[in-house]
Amino acid sequence: MNTAPRHFLDIAPLSKTEVRAILDEAHRRKAARAGWPKAKVDEDAPLAGHALAMIFQKNSTRTRVSLSTP
Repeated sequence: MNTAPRHFLDIAPLSKTEVRAILDEAHRRKAARAGWPKAKVDEDAPLAGHALAMIFQKNSTRTRVSLSTP
């Protein structure tokens, strides 16, 4: 994807083309990382300086509120 970063909370407003572009980029990045150590950062560091929070709606022994910061 060669567009400026955008933020979204819901995938519903995205067009099929935008969703396909996101998935294609994810697959490209995953394939490029094959064989890398898990902690190695991508050369372009697309998430440098960003934090990710995941909040799950249902309680589970395998899911929890997670916070990952660099």
